[in-house]
Amino acid sequence: MLAQRYRADIPSIWLIEGLWIYLNLPQVDILTTVSKLAVARSWLGLSVINTEGIGSATDISFQEYWRSKFDIPEKLPADYGWKAKVIQPGDEGAHFGRYTHF
Repeated sequence: MLAQRYRADIPSIWLIEGLWIYLNLPQVDILTTVSKLAVARSWLGLSVINTEGIGSATDISFQEYWRSKFDIPEKLPADYGWKAKVIQPGDEGAHFGRYTHF
């Protein structure tokens, strides 16, 4: 990535969406690399699932693929030096006309 002219001296946006649930906890440590490359004022977007989300899956066969869960999701990025704000589907400003049943 650095050879492809990534600018480590300016803020960046990192989006890691739809990935964490399929990684084992040691693999989640990819945030170490991201955190080393990101500078102040960079943004990080993650999607994670919690124990309740896994347990509420209507198709139990999905549960065998989900390897990591975060019941306190703001703790994950905070452990790597990021400030976190958690937004759930259905929250004001995060439903975009969908998930209105929450």
